Amino acid sequence: MGTLQAATQVQDQSVGFVVRLLAVVVSLVVLLPWMLDRLVVYSADPFERIPSMM
Repeated sequence: MGTLQAATQVQDQSVGFVVRLLAVVVSLVVLLPWMLDRLVVYSADPFERIPSMM
């Protein structure tokens, strides 16, 4: 982080924030398809079990 700040001569706290924000965005882009798949399976399962409960 210090090298980036020295190279750009920006000595601000926002540089670290931008890097963390970028890491979160990249993580979401990579993991979002998997998270949505798990959510759909988790949500659909109870509705599929309703007929067996009656």
